[in-house]
Amino acid sequence: MYKVAICYTKQNTNGIAACDAFAKGIELCGDTAVKIFNESQLNKLKLCGVSVQVCDANRHMQNTFRPAITRLTKKLGIRRIIIDSGFMKNNRFDDDNITQRYMAVGFDGIKNNGQYYNKDSPPDRFRELNIELKPWKNDIDGTHILILGQNTIGTSVQNYDIIPWTQRLVEKIQRVSDRPIIYKCHPSQTTIPKLPDNCRIAPAKEQLNKYLKDAHHTICYSTNGSVESLIAGIPVITCAKINIAFSITDHTFDKYAYIIPIENPFKISEYGKQRFFNDLAYSQWSIEEMAIGLPWKHLLPHVNDR
Repeated sequence: MYKVAICYTKQNTNGIAACDAFAKGIELCGDTAVKIFNESQLNKLKLCGVSVQVCDANRHMQNTFRPAITRLTKKLGIRRIIIDSGFMKNNRFDDDNITQRYMAVGFDGIKNNGQYYNKDSPPDRFRELNIELKPWKNDIDGTHILILGQNTIGTSVQNYDIIPWTQRLVEKIQRVSDRPIIYKCHPSQTTIPKLPDNCRIAPAKEQLNKYLKDAHHTICYSTNGSVESLIAGIPVITCAKINIAFSITDHTFDKYAYIIPIENPFKISEYGKQRFFNDLAYSQWSIEEMAIGLPWKHLLPHVNDR
């Protein structure tokens, strides 16, 4: 039987609900949840074999709780399960339907840095999401290049200044392409890059699908909007290894920004795309599923892996 530290590291409705649900699921499976609400209670970690938290440490936040968990778990040699925004149907801004919110659940990191033990997963979980994967758009279709914005204080960009990087990216694109550029702000974005007048800026409050419709391809750093683009059949150029879609998308790097394969971005086979989404569905779980222990059962055999 495991003792599992449930660290309440995000004090909002979603964060508290996820921790409560995960604790309930652990108890339902016959293990023990040890709830830790602040840094002063971290001595309880010494009693546990694994920890759970919502979101990873982020230097943008005035929060010492998460970095302290990282340091202590490393010292104790125990793994962290990190709950973060889901990749599909995450309903992150819908507090009225919180139990149906899907969240990524993996070991030791977020997005592509997490370990989900989901390789070669069956298609059942993806089918249950009732998501239609559209075939790749033809190369001759689509008019504009769609750049997906970032939460500028997000964890995945905490060591990178994404605003000047975005400005350099637009400059590079305009040197090699006459296609119109639309910059779609991230729903949580607070700082907007200063871009040329001929680069249209789409507001954060508008739906991404509106701009995917006529896109030739999308370009992004680490945002999960890359997944929405793939679902819509729009090829993606991902510019950071932490992007969950990095392994199946195009990317070429130089010291200033990314050199873009503008007119012919890589498209994995439809079979390969389907396999990616089958695996992706086993990297995320609804809060309702957490409460019955499904992600805990999935990850339990790997608690002592390194």
